[in-house]
Amino acid sequence: MSRNRKPEYIKKLLGIVTPNGYKFDASNYLYNPNYEHEYPSFKKVIKEDDERVTYRCVHYVRHYSGCGSYEEKVFSVPKKELGGWSVIHDMVTTHLEDAPRFNLTKLLSFC
Repeated sequence: MSRNRKPEYIKKLLGIVTPNGYKFDASNYLYNPNYEHEYPSFKKVIKEDDERVTYRCVHYVRHYSGCGSYEEKVFSVPKKELGGWSVIHDMVTTHLEDAPRFNLTKLLSFC
């Protein structure tokens, strides 16, 4: 699937409000060339202290075999590097469920 960058679709994704506070990660969906951001992802700040901010991100990944899976990533970013690009060393990826196709409703059920 190529990224759907139509303004109507982006406005729809930006308008989604989850009860747990997850938000659509628009910057990675629109500008990050990595194939992991080919589908929409949602992230939330789960912990914040004086030095670091910890995020939980839920997204769908398409594998080379043709199948895909929903995954969760937990990572932290130093506060001094917020707003820019930074290298993440403590990322933990958890497999949530296999799925042959992307479904936005299913993705939101993991949020």
